[in-house]
Amino acid sequence: MAVSAAVVAFQQQKLALEQRDLAETRRIETERAKQTIEAVEIREILSIVQVVYNSQRKEMIMSALPKQETRYTIEEYVAILKNSDERWEYFDGEIVAMAGGKIAHGSIALNVAATLQRNLAGSACRAFNGDVAIKVPTAPPFRFPDTSVVCGELVVEEFQGIEMIVNPILLVEVLSTSTEKYDREEKFLAYQSIASFQEYLLIEQDRYHVTQYVKQGEGAWLRRDFIGIEAEIKLLSVACTLSLAEIYREVEMLASQSLSPSVET
Repeated sequence: MAVSAAVVAFQQQKLALEQRDLAETRRIETERAKQTIEAVEIREILSIVQVVYNSQRKEMIMSALPKQETRYTIEEYVAILKNSDERWEYFDGEIVAMAGGKIAHGSIALNVAATLQRNLAGSACRAFNGDVAIKVPTAPPFRFPDTSVVCGELVVEEFQGIEMIVNPILLVEVLSTSTEKYDREEKFLAYQSIASFQEYLLIEQDRYHVTQYVKQGEGAWLRRDFIGIEAEIKLLSVACTLSLAEIYREVEMLASQSLSPSVET
């Protein structure tokens, strides 16, 4: 299909999802209004519902769009990406929204990028946030990790007006319900086609748990798990340390998680 037609079709699909979301929001508003004591004002209820709606909207889109019947070319995908404020990735003709929207996800991603930027200051390495595309040879045209690090010369290529980093050494993903399996399996395997890629962090947002993979010889990867707010991760690819206290700074967690011991496996 023509690129302009693809954009129109995509916008129509988004509108349908938004209408469905609106109906669900109205249902939630009604239920909450019935359960709220008389002293609580209606606009406070609406505010709570809006927060819940915003936090779940992207994951609802993520789960819905892969079922779409329309298949897109890479050129159509890039056109849609340029006309959207959200991050989208291309999967063999389908486009899906990357997880986001939740406060915890955004806070963790920001904490990691900011801490790495600070810890790597003065070195030959640079940290980038999730808005930067990474070229992945076996999963064209590119992917959007939550954080990436490049050491030495920054190599950049352009694909239809989108800049892509070619040589990341460290990639970080903040896990969500909708993307965890993909981030742990298919996406990790695709990332391994990047020649410079040496280290991978998978960060859970609902508990203090980070999984680290470090590349060994002959394509093997060594896995370590760090559990508990007191744990610290030695990032071998960039020669610095990242603590779970820094990763989860100001991120609200279940009370039971705050008592979890520090464990490295």
